[in-house]
Amino acid sequence: MGDGTASFGVVGAGIMGRGIAEVAVGSGGFDRVVLHDSDRAQLDAAAAALGAAAQGLTVAADPGALAGCRFVVEAVTERIEAKSAVFALLGGVLAPDAVLVSNTSSIPITRLAAGYPHPGQVAGLHFMNPAPRMRGVEVIRGLRTSAETLRTTLATAARLGKEAVACRDRSGFVVNRILYPMLNAAAAAAGEGRVDPVALDRAASIHPAGPRLPMGPLMLADLIGLDTVRGAMGILRAELGPGFEPAAILDGLVGRGALGAKSGAGFLLWSGGRPRGANPLAAELRSGAPAGASPEDPAEAARRAWLAMANEALRVVEEGTSSAADVDRACLHCLNHRVGILAALDGHGLARALAELGGLEARFGPAFQPPALLRRLTEAGFGGRDGGAGIYLWDRDGGAPAGINPSLEEYLGVAPDGG
Repeated sequence: MGDGTASFGVVGAGIMGRGIAEVAVGSGGFDRVVLHDSDRAQLDAAAAALGAAAQGLTVAADPGALAGCRFVVEAVTERIEAKSAVFALLGGVLAPDAVLVSNTSSIPITRLAAGYPHPGQVAGLHFMNPAPRMRGVEVIRGLRTSAETLRTTLATAARLGKEAVACRDRSGFVVNRILYPMLNAAAAAAGEGRVDPVALDRAASIHPAGPRLPMGPLMLADLIGLDTVRGAMGILRAELGPGFEPAAILDGLVGRGALGAKSGAGFLLWSGGRPRGANPLAAELRSGAPAGASPEDPAEAARRAWLAMANEALRVVEEGTSSAADVDRACLHCLNHRVGILAALDGHGLARALAELGGLEARFGPAFQPPALLRRLTEAGFGGRDGGAGIYLWDRDGGAPAGINPSLEEYLGVAPDGG
């Protein structure tokens, strides 16, 4: 791909696939961009939706049209059976040295590569939705991904104008791994029936004492789709353990057809693409609190959901799935947060977070179990922003962080035997 004229392919003409194709056409430098889908109606709908943006795009129902592509993105539905079928098909179409990446948001890349004849040529390249507008992407290295394939994928992400977040191959990667625990904790709070979903979202997004997120977690869950949230939590639980058990209310709402914005109701009622208040069904399905239980402060419920996200972000760093800097870059470029979750945690205070998480673990279980890394940081006297050092180093004026705490980098980067 170094000559700037290679062909770029996309498999799957749904919303994500057509968005990725639009990005490739708009980025320039490819002699050809091919969008393939076996469903001709889906292809026609994609071409119509793209309109003028589709100039220079080849749409093809025949997978053979991808044969000359040097870089291909698989962007079909988020089911391993569907993705594995595409990988098996492309094994007989693409050249052995072509790079094949998956746009999966949660399925391990190594598992997908196992069904492809050239697993070293496989990586993950997860675009955010909508692909033309969201700057961040995740680049995932599977167990057999070659160094050259990783370099090509990172270079292609840059060529497409994207900010790449690098991570190892664990279910959920970085973005969904840290986002879905927050959505699930908010869902569980709503499922207890002691907090109004609208009030919880307001506390999460605009309350001065809240995390000041760009959107409330329950509204975001509705927009993603509650069936998708429940399914993703199941994938995460299978690999990462019981702390990812989906909130019971998700089963109830999905079972009653309340899938979120796309069905007109989820935690909220929806009309014309806008939320129109809390869905009474969510209150009817409550499972955690008895009738007449005292209401919960929405700000407390919002902070609990935020702490679930921060806690998982620390685990991602502790286990080496991604760096602290890349976790926060994911928040900024993939989730549109104003502040990275780990920088915000430093502002919250690490000792305070440790104490809060300990109490939450006792009440709500393993989803809130604090990682050893948080305890080690507090034991070492790294309290966060107010103390001048936590995950980051901080200037005394309390402004922007002055880089990652070098003690943390050394602790994470040096093996116990010194190797």
